[in-house]
Amino acid sequence: MRHLVLLLSEHGLSLVEAPAVIQDEVLRGVLVERSANPLVKDFFWRSLPTLPKSSALALSARLQALLMPERVRCMLGADDCIAFRDVFSRGLRRSFSWARERALRRNR
Repeated sequence: MRHLVLLLSEHGLSLVEAPAVIQDEVLRGVLVERSANPLVKDFFWRSLPTLPKSSALALSARLQALLMPERVRCMLGADDCIAFRDVFSRGLRRSFSWARERALRRNR
């Protein structure tokens, strides 16, 4: 899983694309060939072929189960997200609290 995540992130892909990378040998081969990480290349060229086929299928099934809800796919496959570290470092934490309190009051 670690090597898969490294491969995905190196190419700007998200976990949403992981099942396709696991199942499609051509896609996986192209991504591995273009990878600049020697540990990733070594894993996919040498170690992965020695693992039982059932391991890759099990990982793919688990990822597909994780990604089944549309909200999870949208969350994990988003192109952009809130940089909470920046928000908290700028002291904007309280503004989120106020916005949340207003939203809760409106929904009552």
